[in-house]
Amino acid sequence: MKKIVFLLLFLPGIANAYSIQNGMRSEHTIPENYQIKCTPVSSYYYRSALSDTIKFKKTYSKKALSLLNKIIFCKDLHIGRFGFITKWARGTYDWKQKWIFVKIDKNQDSDYILHHEFSSILMKQNKIKIKSDWIQHNRGKYNHDYGKANNYNPRHLEKIYKQGWYRDYSQSSFENDFNIIAGHYFTGWLRKKLIRTASKHWIINWKMYLVMQWYKKKGFLR
Repeated sequence: MKKIVFLLLFLPGIANAYSIQNGMRSEHTIPENYQIKCTPVSSYYYRSALSDTIKFKKTYSKKALSLLNKIIFCKDLHIGRFGFITKWARGTYDWKQKWIFVKIDKNQDSDYILHHEFSSILMKQNKIKIKSDWIQHNRGKYNHDYGKANNYNPRHLEKIYKQGWYRDYSQSSFENDFNIIAGHYFTGWLRKKLIRTASKHWIINWKMYLVMQWYKKKGFLR
């Protein structure tokens, strides 16, 4: 059996700095009772993802980063419960341990996944209270379809923008709806498209405004 090497990096210069780990030796169970299996990435992808964590870190205040203990890079990320295993997920989190799991591959979207998953930890560690304001303008209810793939056809996107959804996955839950707006706003290469869309679709703009107000009010931004 090939020996697996796990790397651990501590980022200097930040109080309560989080660590970065490459894969996990065994399965980890998160509070929602899902079992997480995460295999280590190659040194090439590790270095690439590491540069994204540096950009990620620059967004947040010390207060926010104190709510993150560990980032774990995964080549294969499997999430299982009740005998079912999900292999399509690109990230997940443990809000009690304050860990983020990120799938690292040629998609090179780890910066987005970090912001997306970290927003869930911030929400659950701070008992977010903006849900009623957030959902009041939605054109439809959350469908709890967590396996639905995003459709990027321009006509389809225009249709869901008008309903208040930035992506199809936004319709699954309030948490994912919030994650997607936060993730796109704080990821540099995705922000312009979100702002451009928000300028034409007022419900998207409203949600973007609520994200910014909440992060600022909580003192999470540098």
